[in-house]
Amino acid sequence: MLCVLMSAPLFYAIAIAISYPMRKARDANDSGMITLRSCVILLAIVPMSLEGVTEFTTVNREESVAASQIVAASSDAVERALFEAPRFDRVRPLYLSAGFPSPVATRIEHDSEETRWVIQMRGGEMLLTGMEPRTGDLTLRLEEARPGLVRWRAISDTSHMTHFLVWREIVVQWQAVDASTTKVTWTLRYFRGLDPAWYFGPMERYAARLAAGYLIDSVAIP
Repeated sequence: MLCVLMSAPLFYAIAIAISYPMRKARDANDSGMITLRSCVILLAIVPMSLEGVTEFTTVNREESVAASQIVAASSDAVERALFEAPRFDRVRPLYLSAGFPSPVATRIEHDSEETRWVIQMRGGEMLLTGMEPRTGDLTLRLEEARPGLVRWRAISDTSHMTHFLVWREIVVQWQAVDASTTKVTWTLRYFRGLDPAWYFGPMERYAARLAAGYLIDSVAIP
C-alpha cells in the first residue's frame, strides 16, 4: 500500500501529461500537430524511463541527511545514553507511521574484536501473501568512538527497508552548550533505492530527516 501511495502521483502525472496534449491535437483534427507532440512526448519520456536501468543513466544514489536538536542533558549524559537501550516506544512522526519499517527492539553486542548494534525492524511486509518476513535485523558495527562523536557502519540489513534504501552509516555528534544542555546532530548516510531521483529522492530524504530526529529523541536523550 505504501509503494502504491508513493508511486500513484507519478503515474497519474505522466498519464495526464501524455493524454491531455494528444486529446487537444485530436480535437483540432491536426495530424501534423499529433505527430509533433508525439515526438516531443517520446523525447521527454524515454530518457526519464531509462534512469536506474544502466550505470550511465543512473543519478548518484549516495545520500546524507542530518538533524540537530538541543537536548536538556549534559554531554556526558548524552554519551552514556548512546550506549544504553533506546526507547522506541516514543511516538513516531505521522509520515514514518505510514508503513515504513520501524525499530521495535535493539541490543548491543560486544566481543574481543568489535562492538555491534543490532536493531530489529518491523513493517513493510506483504501481509496479504505472508511471503516476506515480518521482522529483520539491521546490524551496525562501531567504527569510531571518541568524545563528541560516534560512528556506526551498516554491515547487514535483512529488513524490508532494503526495498527503499540501503543504510551506509550513522554518525552522531554532540557538543555541550552549557552544563545542562547539549547540541546533538544525527547524520544518516544511505544509498537511494528508488528511481527516478527527482521524484523519490525528496521523499526518502524527508523520511530520513524525520528518522534522524526521532533517533535523537529515542537514543541520545537520557
